[in-house]
Amino acid sequence: MFHYVKADIKSSGVMAIRSVPQSKMRMAYHYPPPGTLVGALSYPLLHLKNSRKEVIYEGKNFKSAAEEVLPFVKWATVSVSERPKVYGTLLKINRLYRGSVDSGVTSMPFSLNYGVKDHKLTVIYLIDCEVLQKYGYTLKEVERAVWGITRIGSRESIVSVENVEMGRAELKRTEEANTRFAFLVEDRIIEGKGLLQSVVDWTHGLSSYTKSERLLFFYPEGSARVRGELNVVIADGEEVVI
Repeated sequence: MFHYVKADIKSSGVMAIRSVPQSKMRMAYHYPPPGTLVGALSYPLLHLKNSRKEVIYEGKNFKSAAEEVLPFVKWATVSVSERPKVYGTLLKINRLYRGSVDSGVTSMPFSLNYGVKDHKLTVIYLIDCEVLQKYGYTLKEVERAVWGITRIGSRESIVSVENVEMGRAELKRTEEANTRFAFLVEDRIIEGKGLLQSVVDWTHGLSSYTKSERLLFFYPEGSARVRGELNVVIADGEEVVI
């Protein structure tokens, strides 16, 4: 049995979601990828179990603590009210050394998504209830954790949750859907405006992005019509392509 958790979130206008792996000048995603959404949920959810760890060590290896929630979060997607802009700046450095002044220009270590007003995001998590119980959580705790989301991405990405709704997810197979939520492109026919974004395949882990495969996602501006062999979730009356 699957349930959805839907959250209406207000952003301060800054979303610093770093695209890794890259060099010092790390570009930012325009939109939060699924792995980032899972990480945003894991932080308050693990705190409910008095876990403050962000990294888990297993012998000589380490992994993200967010991987503990991956088994029961079957899908995570987002709809953003307005398309943000990626912004970066240059930093000037001055140094006084042995009586002489040196100066140089370096890049900002990451870019920012910004806006002139608050952005509104709607996030949907698809939860496998049977697996959730095996890991010792309840749907009520997941709902409480969603209310506790304070950032999406880096620490600059402060958000506030305005509303949370939860219900049983209706799953169906169809050949056409209208959705405002991001979805995997694959071999689907898409009608509507939006942005293509390459994201990390989060389903196999959140620890080693250098070895992870990349998936192509479409983030609609408004809504998009999708055609193909589709798996769709009905969440609060809206279609979500998974």
